[in-house]
Amino acid sequence: MFKYDFTVSPNTDPSAIAMQYEGVNGLSSSTRVIYFIKTSVGNLVEKQPYAYQLIDGKSNL
Repeated sequence: MFKYDFTVSPNTDPSAIAMQYEGVNGLSSSTRVIYFIKTSVGNLVEKQPYAYQLIDGKSNL
């Protein structure tokens, strides 16, 4: 599994963040939270993204 962190500035639209995969041969999901991406060089497993913000140094999910 891969994990990504995207940091956006205040008043920035986070929907501008996008991911694109090349060489995808199939996509499936065992749940709404885990996605399996088949490629010509192997399979990837991705978890559903989530967002949070830090307030006074504490995570606010």
